[in-house]
Amino acid sequence: MAKKFLSALLAVLMVISMVPMAAMAEGERAEKVPTLAVGANDSNTDAVAAIKKAVGASSVTLEGDQGNILWFAMTGLGANNYSLSVKSASGAELLGDKYVGYDKETRNFKPDDEKYLIYVSLDNKAAGGEGQQVNKDALADGAYTVTLTNQDTGRVVATETITLASTESGAKWNGKQTTNAGGIEFKVASQGHFEKGLSDLQTGTPTFNVTSAGNNKWNVEVGGASVKYVSDYRKFNETLLQEQHGYYLGISIPKAVNGNIVSKMTLPCLDENGKPDTKDLTADVFTEYNDSYCDLIFRLGETAEEAKAASKAIKLTYGGIAEQTYTFDFSGLTFPDEN
Repeated sequence: MAKKFLSALLAVLMVISMVPMAAMAEGERAEKVPTLAVGANDSNTDAVAAIKKAVGASSVTLEGDQGNILWFAMTGLGANNYSLSVKSASGAELLGDKYVGYDKETRNFKPDDEKYLIYVSLDNKAAGGEGQQVNKDALADGAYTVTLTNQDTGRVVATETITLASTESGAKWNGKQTTNAGGIEFKVASQGHFEKGLSDLQTGTPTFNVTSAGNNKWNVEVGGASVKYVSDYRKFNETLLQEQHGYYLGISIPKAVNGNIVSKMTLPCLDENGKPDTKDLTADVFTEYNDSYCDLIFRLGETAEEAKAASKAIKLTYGGIAEQTYTFDFSGLTFPDEN
């Protein structure tokens, strides 16, 4: 009798249903910029902490105490049907036919909030994934590609890669999200700021060529645009006269990289005495391009020569990825009035 009760209890715990992240945030139901963060933790406690960090959630609840949690945290979702696919390097699907709950007849899910969480237990597996949430045949150490698809449009809206590794003779699993932080997409600022239009500062659309500069470091070569000399930019910095004239460029920083939402951005600046300093900003400043980018205006220098030699380093932390440093090189810009 005791064995039967224990088996029934375990069965209940393994029914890991789709859980909306209602506690994370509320927003419009129109699809914004879908993002996807992925992780694997051997305990519910570790999974909750990782999810909170990845998407900036204040409250996350996982039902039961299943352990070996593989989770998918999404944001920016619209009122459509979606589906997840997690494929190994050989193309085998890791998710079973019940990954969205045992009462579902399809693999699709429809979120009731723009932020959403799905999680499964890697212990809940069977050959082919039949009747379970994980395909035992595909579960092994290695890299997996995660794809989030809008089923109503047929469009892939976010992708991610995670590496799974078993520990303690396969009893526990951990995961490392392996985002290519060099795939970041910088843009031209959406508009000017501080009472200057973008056309007052520059012409053309700047390009951004990102290349590796070592571990968690990247060079960003900026070109394709012309910058104008501005002599009366008082609102840019009302306390420092030296910051009120020179060459300026508008750049927009993305809020997410492959589904990882920014948690911290550190920018170069000058202190009240004109000495080099830094300042930290959080995700609430990302208000441009449908809340998916943050516009910045950089002062490059007083002269064209100084501007071309300028080096501005931005430090960005996305989700659980290590802090990345992007150093901008402006020598590829043109200065029509530099003479």
